[in-house]
Amino acid sequence: MDINTVLLAGTLGKDPEMIRHHLGKLARLSLLTEESHLNPQGRLIKTSQIHVLTAWGLDAELAEKHLKKGTSIYVEGKLIHNCYHDRRGIRREVSEVKITGLKILT
Repeated sequence: MDINTVLLAGTLGKDPEMIRHHLGKLARLSLLTEESHLNPQGRLIKTSQIHVLTAWGLDAELAEKHLKKGTSIYVEGKLIHNCYHDRRGIRREVSEVKITGLKILT
């Protein structure tokens, strides 16, 4: 059995970027998650990660209407890896989470 499931809770780093696509609305989101731990000296260390998320259909419409920079959300999705060539022909790789469920946290 194969499983590709991602669960994230964090804060939007910027307003959703809405893209009109021939397959429908697409929302690109930037989600900030933070973790903290104590180092061996007892000092609190905080680390942050920025995750690129994409939402389609109803989730994209929800993002467009209700999400903005600073909103806390919980998402379920799957990890997607894409490759493309930029304008200079250089191969680029991008990882993103394709949202399958989205909840606004209060």
